[in-house]
Order: sequence, then structure tokens, then C-alpha cells
Amino acid sequence: MHYLRAILIFISILGLVIFTTEMQATESDLGIARKWSGDLDGMTKRHLIRALVPPSKTFYFLDGADQRGLTYELLKEFEAFVNTELKRKALRIKLMVIPTRRDRLLPALLEGLGDIAAGNLTITPVRQKKLIFLLRI
Repeated sequence: MHYLRAILIFISILGLVIFTTEMQATESDLGIARKWSGDLDGMTKRHLIRALVPPSKTFYFLDGADQRGLTYELLKEFEAFVNTELKRKALRIKLMVIPTRRDRLLPALLEGLGDIAAGNLTITPVRQKKLIFLLRI
């Protein structure tokens, strides 16, 4: 009986170690915690564009496991546009939406934790000195 219990504990620990290793590998593969800055060329080399988006009832929200909202749909269209313009068919550029509190959008962008901040952001002279505003929706 003790032998069976020891085997079950070993299998549980092994499963936990494998699961934890897979999670760390996924996070490092996606580069969520890495700080990057640069332009579109750098994003295409990484095959990843990280969009910082504040949660909202209409612009970005989770419906179970599905991401939804106007901002999410526009970002997915942008992803398709970038892949079409760069003629990416096999090795496509992925746009990853990272939910971010509104007060952390611009600081996180300046820290290199995202490539795009998508939200209802006011363009001010101070912000224009630090950031490039491309599109108002």
C-alpha cells in the first residue's frame, strides 16, 4: 500500500514539474516578460507585436476564454493587414493582446513591455515628446 502511495506521489510531482516547465517555456517563447523597444522591423524579426489594451465592457473583454471587443477586432485586422503587406504566408506575425490597466498603458509601453498601446489616449505635447501617435480612432 505504501508502495502504491509513493508511486502516486511521484507521478503527481512529475506531472507538476512537467507542467511548470511547459508554462515557463511558453512564457519565454512568447517573450511576454521581455523588454523590447524598436520599430516594425524589430517586431517582424520577433514575429510578434505586443498590444497593451485596457479592459473595457465594449472595447476589450473576455467572454469565457474568447477575447472580444472593438479594439480586439481592430487589432486582429491590423495583424492581417501587416501579414498581407509583408507577404507573410507561412511564418506569420502574431499580434498578442496584453490586458493592461489604463494607468499602466503608457508607462508599460515606455518600459518596453509592449509595442502598441491601444486605448482612448489623449495626445498631449508631453506625450508627443516621448511617443509616436499614429492613428486616432
